[in-house]
This record gives sequence, structure tokens and C-alpha cells, in this order.
Amino acid sequence: MEDFSDVGQYLRLPLRQIKMIEKAEQSNFIIIEAIAEKLKQNKRNFLPIIVEEVEEYQYKAFLNSHIIEAAQKANLDFVWCILADSERRKQIEVEAKKCFEVNMLNASEKTIARMLEYIKKNHRDWRIQPEKVAKLIVENRSEQWKKCYPPFKPLTKLKCGIGDKKLEILQHYFCLK
Repeated sequence: MEDFSDVGQYLRLPLRQIKMIEKAEQSNFIIIEAIAEKLKQNKRNFLPIIVEEVEEYQYKAFLNSHIIEAAQKANLDFVWCILADSERRKQIEVEAKKCFEVNMLNASEKTIARMLEYIKKNHRDWRIQPEKVAKLIVENRSEQWKKCYPPFKPLTKLKCGIGDKKLEILQHYFCLK
């Protein structure tokens, strides 16, 4: 039997106790304003902010943090949140389509190509040929890749269009297990 925990529970938290990991982009200003107007009307958020407790009564938001900015503009004192822990954070990020866990070391060439195509569509500066890159990955992958830092560094040696700047993005979509 599990000890009682607030993890996974809806909590009404004081806005002042929640810190954002990153602020919304400036291009989202109009969206923040629109959300703030709805929050003023309803006096609460219906889409919960996903938070982790960093200290007692101190939280950091890692999903839906744009609602914090809107709640501040709407002068709300409290917001509705769901408390997560590091264990559940990965699942939440996968469900929210923020990260994936396709294992590059054993996924099929087709699966890797499809994920690379997805990345290419969502990152306009990616000018790669997903099928070609997937083929090179499958032909060259090795268990030794697990030991490399930064992760996926061997891909920069394949002359496939993936350089150092793209490695961080790959970490949101692939893993090396």
C-alpha cells in the first residue's frame, strides 16, 4: 500500500508559491492577454498547471506555465495545479507531446525515419533527409553511443546534416537505452 501523497492530485496553490521555468515567448503576448480575460471572468483556471515541489510550499511549473502569466495579469491569488514528481514528469511530457522515448539503439529504420520527419516538420530549420539519416543511424549505431557526451554526438560524424546545434533537440524525441 502506498503512503498518502499529493502527487497526481488537483491542488489550489497560491500563485506566489509557483515559479516558472521559462516565460512565454513574446509572440504569445496576445494569447496571454486573451487567457487573462477568461480568467478574470471565471476567477479560476480550468487547465491545470503541472508543478513539481522544489521546497516545502515552493513549486516550479513545467507544463502550462503560460497560465501563470495570465493569472498574474488577471490578478488571481490562487491557481489550480496538479502536483507531479520527477518520476511522473517524463510520462507527462510524453503525453503532452513535449518529449518522446524512441530508442535510437533498437528502433527500426522506419520508426527512426518517421520520428525524424516529425522533427523536421516541427523544426523548420531542419533540412535533413529523414530516410537517408535513419539508414545511416541504423548502419552505424552502437552500444558505445550510450557513453557519449553530449548524447547523440556520434551523429555529427555521419555527415547526415545533424550537427552540434541539433543534438539538444534530438534529446526530446530519442533516447539511448
